[in-house]
Amino acid sequence: MGIKNLSIERVWNNYIGNIWYNLFVFFNLSKEGILVEIAPGEVNKIGLGLSKYNFSGTIYLVDICKNSLKKVVRKYKYSMPHAKIIPLCIPFGECFNYLPSKIDMLVSNHPLDDLIIGKSMSKKKINNFFSNHSNLLVSKTKKLWLDFESSKLNSLKIKRSVFDDWKNIIKKINPSFVIISQYESYFFKKNNLLSPDKHAFDILKKLRKFYYDKEVCMKGKIENLIEYKRWLVLKMFK
Repeated sequence: MGIKNLSIERVWNNYIGNIWYNLFVFFNLSKEGILVEIAPGEVNKIGLGLSKYNFSGTIYLVDICKNSLKKVVRKYKYSMPHAKIIPLCIPFGECFNYLPSKIDMLVSNHPLDDLIIGKSMSKKKINNFFSNHSNLLVSKTKKLWLDFESSKLNSLKIKRSVFDDWKNIIKKINPSFVIISQYESYFFKKNNLLSPDKHAFDILKKLRKFYYDKEVCMKGKIENLIEYKRWLVLKMFK
């Protein structure tokens, strides 16, 4: 990745990190609380927000890719030396077995496309794909999504499985708040890859419909949060 691209990526990561910071402020997240992050990958966008917020509680990081998890854990430990970081390298659908039965916040930044495509790959392929995510050839990414869409029945089954995983974890770990972002990807747009955003947004809309009575509409409430329909924010208690 060139210097210019690295600079653009850093600016973008800080931009998204600031949105997360503002969300933590808005909902008055306990700085000594318990937070679970799903599918962080190797980039600490949520971590940047937590670091700015001076979070010093417990963070569970759930990711199926061992290499990505190692990288992001190092970043979290460096930026939040007083927080307790607990990495869990297990499938999303099984992670609730290793998490507390009550937490302050369940968060995830742009996870749904990765959770979808992850369910269509073997563990070895998952590690190869997500370990080289940023350097992966566009043609390989396109092929993965073409394969995913080759069977409508199977693609619907996978999307339903991701949806069910979210319902299960929310039920099992009782978060006070749930925040999931699935904004349009610049990388996908630039390379005319429309499938990932489309299928991911389908799941977000389905979750929004299911939890309609829990949603907090964020329109105009958070600075720079423009695509508010692509952020699902749930307040799970009355």
